[in-house]
Amino acid sequence: MSQEMKHTPEPWFCNENEFDDFIWGANREMIAESRGTGGGLPQEENRARIVACVNACAGISNENLKMFQEWDRRFVAQNKSLVRLLKLKKLIYQTLTEALANPTEFDTGVLVYLCTLIENYDLKGKTNEAHL
Repeated sequence: MSQEMKHTPEPWFCNENEFDDFIWGANREMIAESRGTGGGLPQEENRARIVACVNACAGISNENLKMFQEWDRRFVAQNKSLVRLLKLKKLIYQTLTEALANPTEFDTGVLVYLCTLIENYDLKGKTNEAHL
C-alpha cells in the first residue's frame, strides 16, 4: 500500500560551490537555504548530509520513517539491556567459578545472592528487588 508523498520528489541535490546555499529538488525547485555555521560545521557538509539522507529514504513515507525510527530506538534499548545482562552473567559465572575452586574463601550467602540476582535480572538493566 503506497502512501501519497507530500514533499518535493527525489533526488535532491546541492551544488558543490560556496556561492550556492540552496538544496534543490529533482524538479529544479529550491527546497531550502542554509547559511551560518550550523554549530561550527561548514554548511556545505550539512547540506550534503540532508540531501544524502533524503535521497536514501526515497520512496519511504514519513509515517514509515517514524515507525522505523521507533523500532530502531526499541531495538537499540533492548540490545543495550541484553549486553548488560550478558556482562552481569559473565561476572557471576566468574565469581561462581572462583568460589568452586576456593570454597573456603567465599561466603555461601554471597553465592546464593548472586544466583538470585541473575534469576531476577530484567532486560531494563535492573534487578527486581521484590524477589531478592
